[in-house]
This record gives sequence, structure tokens and C-alpha cells, in this order.
Amino acid sequence: MNANINYDEIPDTSAVQEDLLAALSSQHVTVHTNEEPDFDYMENGDVAFVVKNPHNDENLLIELGGEFSLFFGLWHGQYKAVEYDYDRMKKDIAAILAGNAGVLSLYVDGRWQGSTLSPEKVSADADMEKLLERCWQKQEPKEKLLAQGGRVELLYWDPAENKSFMIPAKN
Repeated sequence: MNANINYDEIPDTSAVQEDLLAALSSQHVTVHTNEEPDFDYMENGDVAFVVKNPHNDENLLIELGGEFSLFFGLWHGQYKAVEYDYDRMKKDIAAILAGNAGVLSLYVDGRWQGSTLSPEKVSADADMEKLLERCWQKQEPKEKLLAQGGRVELLYWDPAENKSFMIPAKN
């Protein structure tokens, strides 16, 4: 982390941008502003980094503005523009790129119920109920999945690591 970042100066994210680009120096990153058609939803001064996935088209999108956001697969993580959350975001980015974290998505009746970041590499014989207990904060989608049955999908940076688990209904 760059000790010269003054977090009280946000939304001027130039120091954060520089620090993040240095952290991503081993990746293929493109930088985007609201002057581009695909990014015209952003405010003036906001910037987006697209980290190209070398394995497929499932890239990592990082947006820096009044708050910081990560997008990977169906997951969207939000981080406040403060030191603690910036550090957490950088750790999440590093874990995703290293394959040590993945997006966990729940499906019931073939419908997406939501996604969260699973901060661990999940084995093929993982106990899904315990994993959901550790990772899933909203009770309703998790309880619906466990009661009615459905599927849990895990998306990783390297698609060879992706996993899918069928969850039988409890009744």
C-alpha cells in the first residue's frame, strides 16, 4: 500500500489509481473514463480498470470514484473510499487473480438468487452447507436453496477451477 495516499482527498483517486496500477503491473489492464461509450455511466473524474482474463472473456472490472467497486461474474463488491476498505479491495483483487477466491452464486428453480465472494478455494467434496454458512450473509436465499434444493456455482479466474454443486431439497 502506498503510504502517500491521503484518503481524506477522495474523490481525487489519482494516488489510488497509481497504487492499484502498480499492484496490477503483472496483468493486462486497460484504463477507461466516461468519455468512452461503454463507460459513459461514470461521473467525470471516475476511472475504470479492466483486468483482462488470459483464460476467457470473464474479466475483472474495477471502478474508482466516490466509492470503489469490483465486478467479476455475477458478483459486485462495493468498498468505501477509506483506507480499510481500499486495503480489503486490494486483498480481494489479489485473491481473485491468484485463484484463491471465487464468486459463489446460488440458483433455485433455475433462477439466480444472488452472488457473493467466497474467500477460499473450494474443493470438489466441500460441505456446501458449511461453506454457505461462512460466506453467505443474507439468510433468505441460502435458506431457500437448502430447503428447496438447487445449485451452487463457483466461478474462478481460471475457468478450469470452476465448480458446480447440486443441492438436494431437504423435504
